[in-house]
Amino acid sequence: MAYLSAIRNAVMNGVDLGPPPFDPNQFYDYVDAHEGQYIERLREIVAMRGVRLDPSYTAELARTADWYQGWAEHLGGTCKRVPRSGSSSKGDPSHSVLEISFGEDPAKKTVCAWSHLDVCPAQSKEWATDPWVLTEQDGKLYGRGTTDNKAPAVSWLWVVEAFKAVDHEMAVNLKMFIEVAEEEDTTSLEELVLQEAQSSSGFLSNVDSFCLSANSWLGPDRPCLTYGLRGLLHFSITVTMGTKDLASGCHGGILHEPMVDIAYLASSLIDKTGVILVPGVNELVAPLTEDERAQYDGIDFETAQYRAGLGILGELAHTTAEAVLMHRWRYPTLSIHSIGSVCAPEGEAHLISAAATLKFSMRLVPDMDLLEVERLTRRHLAHVFARLGHGNQLSLEVTPGARPWLTEWHHPNYEAAKRAVVDVYNQEPDMTREGSSIAIASIFEEVTGKSVCLVPLGASDDQSQGPNEKVDKAHYVNGIKVLGMYLEELAKK
Repeated sequence: MAYLSAIRNAVMNGVDLGPPPFDPNQFYDYVDAHEGQYIERLREIVAMRGVRLDPSYTAELARTADWYQGWAEHLGGTCKRVPRSGSSSKGDPSHSVLEISFGEDPAKKTVCAWSHLDVCPAQSKEWATDPWVLTEQDGKLYGRGTTDNKAPAVSWLWVVEAFKAVDHEMAVNLKMFIEVAEEEDTTSLEELVLQEAQSSSGFLSNVDSFCLSANSWLGPDRPCLTYGLRGLLHFSITVTMGTKDLASGCHGGILHEPMVDIAYLASSLIDKTGVILVPGVNELVAPLTEDERAQYDGIDFETAQYRAGLGILGELAHTTAEAVLMHRWRYPTLSIHSIGSVCAPEGEAHLISAAATLKFSMRLVPDMDLLEVERLTRRHLAHVFARLGHGNQLSLEVTPGARPWLTEWHHPNYEAAKRAVVDVYNQEPDMTREGSSIAIASIFEEVTGKSVCLVPLGASDDQSQGPNEKVDKAHYVNGIKVLGMYLEELAKK
């Protein structure tokens, strides 16, 4: 009534009141009413098999990017494709980024949303449904890429569409930085971000904050916001004995077998409790303060439920919720992924391979420098191998995946996201860190100096990157609402 009275007075006095105040319920109602359309559109993009790092799917990656760009332009956005690095990548969708803009009002704040469109491979034999056909069962939408990261990626488009439909002008300028192949090397991506942030006319030069929706809730039911990620280093060791595979019946017992050396090296890296044995690595971890420990109080996490969801046969390495979360989030880990022969064909069980490999990774936490961890690990492996005292050769390749990231979660960017979650779910989100790695988070924040907020939309049981990946229909629809309200709340900060 007050607004109607103000309108009458404004009309009588020739005053322009501007647009009517935003009505969240009108926005929510529109989103709920179009649930079926959102599902059908997700079905379209899930069917596009844009598998990352597989040249045979280059055309599918291009089709996925075309689809997303088409929607952005249909909704009034401007879009250009930018190569990650060098002119040689132009025209190759596996090296491009979509830079999309909705609004360029200098009086408004500008937020940049990041997502990616590529997916992991999917072996149909491991799935209960066709991974490339979106299948709804019991309120869950199954398909490769549903939660990582196609549903979050397209949700930003439906936010724009919903605001237009209810005749509401967005309270901020929205930019989208959409990767087509997330798993490319981070060096070229960092170069692009640096270029776009430091140039006065660069795409990221006027961004005030960033929002990523690329991880999951801590549990299946309660929303969360994430303010920390672990870093990542990949290691590949090869021990070479010679140039020929040899028969164990003829030559076993007189050789220094590469597989034995590899097993010896593996046992020197980690003990049975999960403690990293590489000297100097654990000393790089920042000590736990009482203030940090207190942040774990009240987080909605049940170890029994978590263990059951993992499907493991034994016990967890830690028994309390606090200890489990700390070893997932704030302590480094080392995981051995594979030990195998290089040369011996499959089925040649009696051959001694001329070479053997060990592949492992380390998840690192803030205060741990990737180069220093690599140096310490190289030194340790060389020292242990030298103790064997024979003529086999050791080689080591290291691939950096991401730097660890920890940000200030009392920032207005997080406060806006928190209010949005409360608006939609009527409950406070858990404030969490994450054991996995998302390279772009630290890149954005370190290069631009602007706040990066992680707003996950999917649940812990979504099976991201695994067989039977899914997103709950309710989480998909509510995620659109959360992102829309986040933009509204951010404008108030």
